[in-house]
Amino acid sequence: NNLYTERLDSILLYGFNGMEKDDEHTQGKYDFGARIYDSRLGRLISVDKLHDVSPFLTPYRFAFNNPLRFIDSDGNYERDGHYWTILLMATLLELPNAEGLAYHAEAPDQIMGHDHNSIRETGTYMNKDSRVHQHAFGGTYNDKVVMFLVMWTNASLMQEGYEKTVAQGKALHFFGDMYAHQKMGDNPNKEMYPVSTGHGVHSKMEDWFGTKTTPDKIAYRPWLYQEYVTNLVGVLGGRDKQIDMFIFGYITRSGLSTEGNVGAFRSELARIKKAGVVKYQSEEEARAGFDYLAERMKSDGEKNEMKRLSLLKITTTSTNSDGEEVKTESWEVKIEYKKK
Repeated sequence: NNLYTERLDSILLYGFNGMEKDDEHTQGKYDFGARIYDSRLGRLISVDKLHDVSPFLTPYRFAFNNPLRFIDSDGNYERDGHYWTILLMATLLELPNAEGLAYHAEAPDQIMGHDHNSIRETGTYMNKDSRVHQHAFGGTYNDKVVMFLVMWTNASLMQEGYEKTVAQGKALHFFGDMYAHQKMGDNPNKEMYPVSTGHGVHSKMEDWFGTKTTPDKIAYRPWLYQEYVTNLVGVLGGRDKQIDMFIFGYITRSGLSTEGNVGAFRSELARIKKAGVVKYQSEEEARAGFDYLAERMKSDGEKNEMKRLSLLKITTTSTNSDGEEVKTESWEVKIEYKKK
């Protein structure tokens, strides 16, 4: 096999005096925090251009975007929402069963692998009883709150172990769908989509007419995802803890596709774990992940621990059984950290 690596992009943010390099507008600038230093002029020339790039800390920001998607006509909080949102939140809260909670929260929709990629769909939404007790269809939001509290309380009272994680994961899926499956439009009573039809028709209307009505796409209803994530902190026991919400704020501003959202989530998980390499499933994921880390470097300022990012496209050439040359492409981002 032949291996070819192409460096698609690279960032070295720290140079002169250990300060942050800012080439966004003009080559040779370094960010000293409060002001910008121009190495060509040898002087500070402006206020900090990055002061307004910050984590999600104020309600006056533009809500949350949608790290959700659907893979069937019924639509569900998909891996971006159930799996990745819960995985990142539980990881930030340092819960020991973070991956187990995320796995079982996603299981009603699909099975996830150890590499955080989908293995297969489960299709539980096709069962009428599951639509009510797992996917939160029918009735109103207030009805679902009562159901969730019973589910979560029962799960929390179980003895620590696998069965408890399964029960809590199922409850968390229901919790997410309480927000994802509320009817669109004028809905003062917060009615859920009906058990009989779900919201498949509304999901298809976007395909047919280009209308932005797909319920699970919170880009069309960001206030519900904001409410979901905010309340999820409390559900997972983090109400009195200081949580780094930067990833959710970034998704808010970016307006990325599902692949882009997953790329950002993968990158944040790797950053938290101090991983040196992040592997992605597609170029779109990789570029979105690279962009996320670049903005994170700038936003963190003096607290930033990353030194250099490199976006790589790796092409592997091999020969199949018919003697034909086959090329396989993969993408990754390498992260170099500052020495302490």
